[in-house]
Amino acid sequence: MNLFQDLLTATFELGYIKYSWTRSSAIIAGRVRPISIRFITVFVKFCPLLLYAQALPAFFDVLAACYAPLHPYLATISILEQILSALAGASVLFFDIYLLVGFARQIRTLDKEMTDVGMAEDSTSRGAIIVRYGVASCCLWICAVVVYAGTTLVQQFSFEWYLISVFIYLLSLGTVVVLYYMKVALHVLDGKERMVFVSYATANTLERECATHSATL
Repeated sequence: MNLFQDLLTATFELGYIKYSWTRSSAIIAGRVRPISIRFITVFVKFCPLLLYAQALPAFFDVLAACYAPLHPYLATISILEQILSALAGASVLFFDIYLLVGFARQIRTLDKEMTDVGMAEDSTSRGAIIVRYGVASCCLWICAVVVYAGTTLVQQFSFEWYLISVFIYLLSLGTVVVLYYMKVALHVLDGKERMVFVSYATANTLERECATHSATL
């Protein structure tokens, strides 16, 4: 059961990191140092190794259950599981903080640019949508990581442990919902942009046809 749970957790964390970076990298690329962009790009590429490593202790637990000589190592395996889970959680937390810093700088830059030209910020632009939903998803995931750290303070499989686990899953579900609504908002924006483009192209075509018709008269 623990092996399946750890694999699902790692898969969820990986999906969150990949999707968030795909949507956000272009937005924050000009707001942070280039060397940090390269570092995060490498991290996103190789993070599956770290995330799925937290499932290894659970795999060894299964082996120990089937192979008696491994029983003396169960305590060590348990400590290793906590260390790997902490490293995975810390890496995701670092990634979230990095995105939040980039989003904060983007918001400050947009606000300054709009103030300089005497305009209000367009909250329906692609960048504004990604920043708004990105900040919300990062905050939810940071809360989930912090709450997850609380599981180390209670006895495993106790009532408090299950209660904290349910709260973590609710925060994770909230992150998924926020990212889903971001995707929907971007899809709606794409549809509006296509409609504007088609209308503009149609108006230009009609204008040219009218000019051609007038020239032949």
